[in-house]
Amino acid sequence: MKKQVIWFLTMVLLAGGATSCSDMLEEETYGASTTDQFLNDPENFEMLVGQTYANIKWLHDHWTYWGLSTLTTDEAVCPVRQPAGHWADGDFWRQLNTHTWDPAGEAFNNVWYYCNSGAVLCNKVLQQLETYKHKFDEETYNKFKSELVVVRSFYYYTLFDCFGRIPYTEKFSDEFVDLMAPEEVWKNLVRNLEEQAPHMPLATEPSWSYNYARATQGMAYTLLARLYLNAESYDVSAATAAEYDVYNKCIEACNKVIDSKQYVIEADFFTNFALKNEVSRENIFVIDEDGSANNMLSGGNPMNKFRVSLLTMHYNHEQVWQSKVKPWNGFLASPEFIDLY
Repeated sequence: MKKQVIWFLTMVLLAGGATSCSDMLEEETYGASTTDQFLNDPENFEMLVGQTYANIKWLHDHWTYWGLSTLTTDEAVCPVRQPAGHWADGDFWRQLNTHTWDPAGEAFNNVWYYCNSGAVLCNKVLQQLETYKHKFDEETYNKFKSELVVVRSFYYYTLFDCFGRIPYTEKFSDEFVDLMAPEEVWKNLVRNLEEQAPHMPLATEPSWSYNYARATQGMAYTLLARLYLNAESYDVSAATAAEYDVYNKCIEACNKVIDSKQYVIEADFFTNFALKNEVSRENIFVIDEDGSANNMLSGGNPMNKFRVSLLTMHYNHEQVWQSKVKPWNGFLASPEFIDLY
């Protein structure tokens, strides 16, 4: 009997409060935009597209793509400094020099993570763009779509350059993506860049400063030229390379950049590498840096800063240049590489 009374009282309370409970389930945003409200405003897509560049800032660090693509070539070496054993790092850098690395290297993990997550974000924003396509005029829609596809292509190109077989996808979903054969990855990247490059803005549209550290038509054609030029090294078959006429297509892509009249060779070589290099008309694509951001000091963590000076100068250069941080006495360029200049 007691249980029945409690059940009855509960039902009465629920019945009496049904209307108020229903009201409680209606979301009050108190001035904050919901996702739907935010995406309904076409001007907000500029911010969404901007977010897709976030992971690029980590790729020029020695603990990511730049380190892998430099120390695995004849460009540089990183010897262990004795007797302190500086730069030992589990023999990682020496393994890169001698091509004896294994999958456990932190730099490989970083490239895999940052490139895949960057590409996935591009796919997510592309899906959102398609959902709200009716909100845009054709020119604005094509502009956003082209930029997102080219940025995604940059992430996948970087991943592809390191690993060959990668989980390439152009859909945003939680489905498992299998590894794609190198030639198929190459074909997809070439197709996307060929389709989207003509729709990309020139570096001066609307202005040079607006496009600083953003993908432009020049960047898209330059990336396409790299894919054509290096097709053989990406395991593209001779038959496919001949079908695509890769070397003549490489020349055509390069001529698109040159004939755009957007870029010039700077009279002063160091203009390209100045702290404030926004005025350089030679740089086709740059990575925006914030030297004070994410200043991680433990090994294996990339930083968003230009660390070549720290990597290469001797410890004692701290006194010579009155630097705030002691240099690390790490990377060395080979004499053969220096002689190229």
